[in-house]
Amino acid sequence: IVYTSGTTGRPKGVLFDHARVLQHATVTALEYEIFQHSRYLLQIPHNSSVNITIVPALLMGAALGFRDSRSFDPRGFAETVDRQGVSHSFLVPTQLMRLLDRLPPAHDGLLGGLVTLGYGASPISPERLGELVGRFGNIFNQLYGMAEIASIGTMLRKEDHHRGLTERPELLGSCGQPSYAVDVRVVDGERNDVAPGERGEVIFGGPYVMKGYYRDPERTAESLRDGWMHSGDVAEIDDEGFIYIVDRLKNLIIRGGLNIAPTEIENVLYRHPAVLECSVVGVPDADWGEAIVAVAALKEGMAVGPHELREHCRHSELTSIKVPERVDLIDALPKNAVGKIAKDEIRKRYWGEGRQV
Repeated sequence: IVYTSGTTGRPKGVLFDHARVLQHATVTALEYEIFQHSRYLLQIPHNSSVNITIVPALLMGAALGFRDSRSFDPRGFAETVDRQGVSHSFLVPTQLMRLLDRLPPAHDGLLGGLVTLGYGASPISPERLGELVGRFGNIFNQLYGMAEIASIGTMLRKEDHHRGLTERPELLGSCGQPSYAVDVRVVDGERNDVAPGERGEVIFGGPYVMKGYYRDPERTAESLRDGWMHSGDVAEIDDEGFIYIVDRLKNLIIRGGLNIAPTEIENVLYRHPAVLECSVVGVPDADWGEAIVAVAALKEGMAVGPHELREHCRHSELTSIKVPERVDLIDALPKNAVGKIAKDEIRKRYWGEGRQV
């Protein structure tokens, strides 16, 4: 039993048999280039990441080390990587942002031994991704998936990052192509594949799909239909099979009858040099159904007001209906155990106990 991270509510127990877990671990080792001589440093909670961290490392006979996942100290992480000869690790975007903003460039060499630094669990803006590759090298592999398929659905591999920085910049906004032995489709409401450029829901099939949720047959039947795991994520697919996540179906803001993806607005806010992290939610509005509110935390030593952040959005590519009516500044955004921004906790501040996902 592997528990989900609880991004969309209470963590759920996910059932796998040993064959599913071992097959997935073999593919993970292949994707992340984990071998017997590798040294893996685990910095994220292992409860929901075990299938992409501990199991593949043990399967290959690699060394495995642990740091306290309850906090992230960029310099301490970098010094451990250097001191222990770490070759592999995995971070969530919040940790990567802290690495960019709080690790002095003079210490970048401490990460020079990393072969692969995986990341995933939530979106990261293409601009910040370019900064990461520029400072630390082409060591990044992005994972997109879910606990219900043992973790890996698609991969934006190192060579894809290179293409994104040299010839196809839009690839940095993608979550990659399907990984080995997993079927990934983007479908409409009738489960028909959508055409390139159209939007639909991401569904997964293949040998890693869960057996079901622990003691929850109703939720299992809702999510797992005819062998296909429904992700609840809205995405587009291009001619090469690269998938672009728009947002979660349940996170879409319905404003004046228009579906608005918070991720689009968040990516604009992340381009402001003062923004460390942000989240955009819909809140009750008598006229429009929902109003757009952005909640942001600033980088250390930066001073900027809500009005300036709204103006930043107003002068971006966003249409006027997508510009936040309000920007609230707080010290730090709430996170779940894995380090993902807990959008449900933010939304609860404005909706009370209603519309929790």
